[in-house]
Parts: sequence; C-alpha cells; structure tokens
Amino acid sequence: TGTSLGRLFNQLVIFILDGSGSMTWTGTSGKSKAEEVSLVTNNVIERLTKSRNKDCFDVIGYAFAVDTKKMIPVTSAEEVRLGHDFNPCNYIEDYRSTCASEAFRQAEKDIESYFNKHASAGIKTRAIVVLLSDGQLHDHAETSAITKRMLVTNKVDVCCTYFADADS
Repeated sequence: TGTSLGRLFNQLVIFILDGSGSMTWTGTSGKSKAEEVSLVTNNVIERLTKSRNKDCFDVIGYAFAVDTKKMIPVTSAEEVRLGHDFNPCNYIEDYRSTCASEAFRQAEKDIESYFNKHASAGIKTRAIVVLLSDGQLHDHAETSAITKRMLVTNKVDVCCTYFADADS
C-alpha cells in the first residue's frame, strides 16, 4: 500500500443490488447471479481501497426485490471487510418481484445527507449509483423518475450492469 493523500474529494458509491428470485439462477460464471453480484461488488470495493485516493471513497449497499434492505450503512471503503456478503438474496425475504424504487428513494436521501455533511469541506463531492440486476424493473417508471431527480445536480452518476443467465 502507498502513502495516503487524505481526502481530496468525497465520493459516495451506492450499490443497489437485485435480490429477486431470478438472481438465484445460474449466471454465466456457473455461480448464481447473486453470487456474481457479490463478487463484482467486492471487486469494485477492493479497487477503491487500492486507489491512491482510497481515503476519498465511501460506500453503501441496498438489496431489493419486493422490499428493500440496507446491506451496509455509509462506510469508508477502507473499512469494508473484503469478502463482505453482498449477495442480495441473503438479505431479501420476499423476492417475487423486482422493485427498485424504494432502494433508489433511500439512495436519494443518502446522497442528500452525504452532500450536506460534506458541504462545508470545500472539496468536490460526488455520488455514483451502481445498479446490478438481471432484468426488467416492475416499477420502472417510478425508479426512472427518482433517477432523473438525482441526475439534475450533475454531481450524481448512475450506471447499470446486466447479469445474464447461463443459458442466454
């Protein structure tokens, strides 16, 4: 590990992870798609902790299906135990639907709180929302409306990665 540069900026990375029933199906790696999501999430966090700007990153995670569960509160990326259980299916009780709007609503509140907390620091503060899913959201219109509100500030980015079935 290199020398720490201290906080040059504040970056909140919010993982919104699909825990619906189809995520238990086999993905392209031979593991379940939910296990693949956990591996990807841990890999991203590991990359953040190896960055020369590692002190600048905070993460939070949500699992969603019918309900939404916080998997990890806002935590410095360096404090997240590598190998943390980010398998969203391990957090969800009702997995019959794919509804992300509540997770996005909570993420929107987290972003507002994070920006307010760091407003007086005088350094750049940004957020990125990372949606990891395998399919269509049943509440797409509501989730899309929340996403559009988040993007208005030009300080928030949203990205999505699709996880395919082994048979796809």
